[in-house]
Amino acid sequence: MKISTPERRNRSSRLSLVAMLAFAFAASFSATAVEPDCEDCKITYLVCLRNAPPLGHLVCSIQYSQCLAAHNCPASSP
Repeated sequence: MKISTPERRNRSSRLSLVAMLAFAFAASFSATAVEPDCEDCKITYLVCLRNAPPLGHLVCSIQYSQCLAAHNCPASSP
């Protein structure tokens, strides 16, 4: 059984569309995921605050900023 040219084009177009949609979905899903290293910076900051002496929060804030910069994370307030 031989597939005619219009049917073959239609099948190829559908396959291309499905592949493009799958790629777009994967790209949007990965773009919204938080980088593990960036999340680790926040966790480390919170642990630092919990164990910091009075006025030790300044040291924690500096370490948090340095961690974000080291991992190329977007700057954010903790």
